[in-house]
Amino acid sequence: MPVTLQQYERSLAAPALCEQLRIRDLLDNVAIQTDGSFVAGYELGGVHSYFASDEMRNRAKSGLEALVRSLPERSMRMQVRFETTEGYGDLVSRYNREQRNESPVLQDVDRVHADLWRKRDSEGLYLRHILHAYFIWNPRIHHQSPDLEWKKKMRGASASLSTTKCIERTRREHEDLLAEFNSLMSGVEATLQATGMAIRRMPHDSIFQEVKRALCPLEDDAVRYRPPETLLVYESARSQMANVNIEDETDDYLKIGGLLYSWISLKDLPDATFPGILRELMLMDFPLVVNAEVNELFIRYAVRNGTQEAYTLSTPQAVAIDVSPSSRGVDCLANSQLRESAAARIKVSSERRVEVVSGNLRSARLDPRQETVGLVSVKLAVSKKGATILRLMFPRDAKGQPTATMVL
Repeated sequence: MPVTLQQYERSLAAPALCEQLRIRDLLDNVAIQTDGSFVAGYELGGVHSYFASDEMRNRAKSGLEALVRSLPERSMRMQVRFETTEGYGDLVSRYNREQRNESPVLQDVDRVHADLWRKRDSEGLYLRHILHAYFIWNPRIHHQSPDLEWKKKMRGASASLSTTKCIERTRREHEDLLAEFNSLMSGVEATLQATGMAIRRMPHDSIFQEVKRALCPLEDDAVRYRPPETLLVYESARSQMANVNIEDETDDYLKIGGLLYSWISLKDLPDATFPGILRELMLMDFPLVVNAEVNELFIRYAVRNGTQEAYTLSTPQAVAIDVSPSSRGVDCLANSQLRESAAARIKVSSERRVEVVSGNLRSARLDPRQETVGLVSVKLAVSKKGATILRLMFPRDAKGQPTATMVL
């Protein structure tokens, strides 16, 4: 497609595709992102719910809900990728590799079966359903908790002009964070197994292969990841992953590796879905990829009735506050609740309503001097550039509307 000289010069200044990948390194069965986050991948077998009873489906649903609730609130994100693709993958090669009988008759029968499978695969008669779950943990956000103040001091003392000291401390800190991340993943694996799904922790080489397959699903790129210490010339992990390039980009589609990509984003989830909606999507005549990211914030709060009248409590409403530039000093108060006097001094530039997913209360009625606790779940995209201010608004009483303002 012809381009003008101005478009060509602009394309030279655009970053390469590999530079837009957020992978920094691959080691120790995890992927390290450019912001220091740890990524663990799991290959899931799915839940066999087609012939399951209502009790079995509810048990699997409860197990998945328990998994979401058990994740660390702000530091952990879960991404689920479901893909329907054509072909049988490496089934024939794995089948031949597992052969143990040297009988020539059985070898001929297997050869006929393999030829028949390849013929049917060329005709597009086979489909594969691939399900993966990725857990992304940000240690910087996790250690912002007041209970982990010693971690902040340890990181603050890591700055040094000595190159050797920085490398040693970086490796030691990586091993400490990796041990902490693996302890979190052990609980996630136990919860996944309770749902009845078959799970397998993906090594970092499998994560590398899966990223390459996602970028170029038509080619069977079997080149394995080569660590930098084994190369004569350094080549980053994301440079080895990028086996395609962006050929065209418009407002409606993106062309990568000869394929046209288009996205459908659901900003507001429906109130309900009908059974079998995903089964209908799987029968379409073109490859389908479904990505879902679970990002919910669970807040536990306590309310005490200091008046002389009974107070009726319900699930609070939530709003996110955008502060003016003169109030950006609240970033140092992350993971803390503000007093009423401090919250009143915040100069609010705008407010936006935050969706409340669910809420639980120990007691909805509070007599004078009585106290209760509750749990509320909200869908909030935490800002990566600074602190996020969230305000919970409770039902009005005789003195006004009680609120609770916190910095996340």
